Amino acid sequence: MVPERNVTILPKIEQPKRVAIYCRVSSASREQIHSLINQISFLTVEVGSNPDFRIVGIYIDVHSGSSVAGRPEYNRMLQDCRCGEIDVVYTKSVSRFGRDSLEAMKAVQELVMEGVLVHFSEYDMSTEGAGGMLQFQVAATIAEDENRARSKNIIWAIKHQAEDGTSSLYRRKCYGYRSDGDGLVLVPEEAENVRLIFDLYLKGYSIVKILDELEKLGIKSPTGKERWCKRSIDTMLSNEKYTGDVMVLKTYSSGFPDNKRMKNLNVDPVHPMFKVENDHAPIITQKTFDAVQAEKLRRSNIIKDATGTHRSTKKYSAKKVGK
Repeated sequence: MVPERNVTILPKIEQPKRVAIYCRVSSASREQIHSLINQISFLTVEVGSNPDFRIVGIYIDVHSGSSVAGRPEYNRMLQDCRCGEIDVVYTKSVSRFGRDSLEAMKAVQELVMEGVLVHFSEYDMSTEGAGGMLQFQVAATIAEDENRARSKNIIWAIKHQAEDGTSSLYRRKCYGYRSDGDGLVLVPEEAENVRLIFDLYLKGYSIVKILDELEKLGIKSPTGKERWCKRSIDTMLSNEKYTGDVMVLKTYSSGFPDNKRMKNLNVDPVHPMFKVENDHAPIITQKTFDAVQAEKLRRSNIIKDATGTHRSTKKYSAKKVGK
């Protein structure tokens, strides 16, 4: 007969839960970065004070809008959850986790299926159990309604300030001017460069050849680089501020949840544009500006005929232009 052995059964040691912290802000402005620091600090202290938790990662996105496409850290966090590396996700609020409630709900449901809990510190709420999921769904719906209302209020305020002339958009500086708080003040050296750019364009120079000429002359870009970018020149050639006028709301937001920037064609009374004439000292004449716009249209190869608007098969070439 085999003698009995004395076996001591030790209690199972519970491993601390692996916690990920997710923070997001909509821009890199000073106020938003300050908000980001506060989010990280608060959540780190909250998670770190729990002996049953261990922080395994902090994921940070600086992105505006509801789509997850522009949030690489959010996507990386979801992938880490799918790989079984995270047990709990801590975030400040539903709106920080996902501004689109349907997308946020889909992500949360997937995480719950993977056995990952999501905790929202602002509400002291988690997705644990059926009651937790119901609380989350209600909170997500409320957050989306609040964001939709906030978006409408912001758009209304921008239009109202533009209409009564108090908008700071009227005083937004561009190359050739500086802002002294009351309006735009001409910068003589930069103004000469602006005139040169308009003059070269009307002489037939392509934007690329203008870039070459500016670099050859040692004229640095607005950001101090040796070579200008094409977009800077193209934007400059379409900026009515150089005539002394200011036009605002040339683009508008499509509104929540997409918040896409749309070009304002000034045909929709819901999205009016506002213009102040003779607002500041001009750099070029209206005649020169109009000539450049006509030349830009000609070079765009846009043709309007009986069949509609379409592009010509011929492309503009500046090979014969220059010194």
